Amino acid sequence: MTIAVVHSRTLTIGMALPVTVEVHLANGLPGCAIVGLPDAEVRESRERVRAALHHCGFTFPPRRITVNLAPADLPKASGGFDLPIALGILVASAQLPEHALRDAVFVGELSLNGELREIRGAFALSCSTVRIDDDGHGASPSAPRATAAGDAGDAGDSVPMHTATPLYLPLANAKEAAYVPGSLVYGACDLPTLCAHLRGERGAQIARTTVATQSGPRGTRHTGALAMGPPAGAPSDPHAVGQGDQDDADTPDREPVAIGQQAEDAAFARDADGFPDLADVIGQAAARRALEVAAAGGHHILMVGPPGAGKSMLAARLAGILPPMSDAEALSSASLLSTAARFDPALWRRRPFRAPHHSASAAALVGGGNPPRPGEVSLAHNGVLFLDELTEFDRRTLDMLREPLETGHITISRAGNQAHFPAACQLVSAMNPCPCGYAGDPSGRCRCTEAVVQRYQARVSGPLLDRIDMRLTLAALTPIELMSGSVAAERAKPTGRSSGQSRGRRQGRASDVDGSNATRLTPRDDPSGSAADTVMQHSRMPARGECSAEVRARVRSARARQIARQNCPNAMLDSRQMARHCGLDAGSQDLLVRAMQRFNWSARGHHRVLRLARTIADLDNSDLLLIHHVAEAIQYRKVGD
Repeated sequence: MTIAVVHSRTLTIGMALPVTVEVHLANGLPGCAIVGLPDAEVRESRERVRAALHHCGFTFPPRRITVNLAPADLPKASGGFDLPIALGILVASAQLPEHALRDAVFVGELSLNGELREIRGAFALSCSTVRIDDDGHGASPSAPRATAAGDAGDAGDSVPMHTATPLYLPLANAKEAAYVPGSLVYGACDLPTLCAHLRGERGAQIARTTVATQSGPRGTRHTGALAMGPPAGAPSDPHAVGQGDQDDADTPDREPVAIGQQAEDAAFARDADGFPDLADVIGQAAARRALEVAAAGGHHILMVGPPGAGKSMLAARLAGILPPMSDAEALSSASLLSTAARFDPALWRRRPFRAPHHSASAAALVGGGNPPRPGEVSLAHNGVLFLDELTEFDRRTLDMLREPLETGHITISRAGNQAHFPAACQLVSAMNPCPCGYAGDPSGRCRCTEAVVQRYQARVSGPLLDRIDMRLTLAALTPIELMSGSVAAERAKPTGRSSGQSRGRRQGRASDVDGSNATRLTPRDDPSGSAADTVMQHSRMPARGECSAEVRARVRSARARQIARQNCPNAMLDSRQMARHCGLDAGSQDLLVRAMQRFNWSARGHHRVLRLARTIADLDNSDLLLIHHVAEAIQYRKVGD
């Protein structure tokens, strides 16, 4: 046979696309030509393949070799085409049986001695080999389907996966690729081992690489332990699933598998342990409450305060109190990170936490390049994007976040192509109130003039601030408060109900969260009296509040109510859903109208207050939005919006 066909994949603009490698041998002057828009690293593969075949004892045919990478109009990059080109040459020259390459995908880079080297994007490549069939009928694996890295599935508790195409890739990438549920992954260390497996030689079979799993109400959860079957006694079909593919309780390197809700809670507890604990935060009860509300509803938050007030400390603990990722969220996030070579199997199912430096360029923050690559806002998809020292970022760069924060995705257009990346991240930002950082400090150490303070705060545009749901002003703890282990007075504003307060003592408040001008709604503005005070009652409280696990339990319950009710977090509610789920009684409507008139809120600000109130009600296990829910939500919007 003089023509061989091998299926492969290429990574481009955030997704894995199918590529057919066709190898043709013809008479003529010996040579090797690669066509089909190959990149420089792909053109160089002919030299790597030639050396690898000679070193492994194979014959590089002294004929005119033409390698076509189809489709011809799709640019091909990376060294992952070394393996399919080498296998195509072996099949075309009758050194390997033709049937060995059917219904399988091959990706890998060859060294000069025939070893398979690690490649990037193994998780995304594996996703593209799994067939998703909603009606329960699997499709033929001979027609692989490309899957966008950020669109692994709709939000939900599970992703229905059925037929998968066997994927052969370097052994170093096997574990990463095997995390995709339903995938058929085979890792090979070198070319001779893979060829022996494809020939069906007894005792030379490569076992399928799997990851030990445990079941829970939210779907399959991977524990991270590899399970590889024995090579001896494998079936003659190289792509068949053998005994080594089954989950065997006797596998020595596998963790014990628990069942049901207890298993899911234990697995997520292990994941969350990698994040700092919220109990480490001393004082700042109102700030911890605001962080809980933000986590429950997926709301963006801005923290303003002097150096050392705990802004970065609080932001670093947000990811640890977020609810566990669903199967679709985990696949979408991991695929996107994999295409950017940022995926770590040890962090599987952990929400991303991205904290770029304030010197980041626009392309680094929102994406760019040619071909376009995802930026930090996309790499934080389904996780947290923390922008510390917000006012030190370039203003034009920050303004590029307006659309992705509003829509949850970003489109990057270039002359030659267009890329769509998901960007459903939760923005957490922190800034100082003035250049010296101490505006409004009781000690009076700030010497910044009012004009200087206004110019400094104007580095963040109004339209961007309008898209941030919650604004929080923190005050630094005094040395006595810090060392004594208790807080004499709660200093954080807005002053929402702390997580340890009794529900019976709950009281709504509506105030200016700017800190420099504590405005409150008077009894005349609030006939019900539920939002009469703006400052929390002074009380002694322990230096360390609740741990992340306790707060996460409430957040998880509130998020579950939202998913069951509208299949999305409250921060993503549209106008129709708000009309259906955010109805107000007469007292709440009157309070919100007065707040809008006083604070000059835009329509977006009005909607964000309603979303916040819906989240607060969900934390309170209430189906109705009561006046104290609205009053607390009003606190999280700054006067002058």
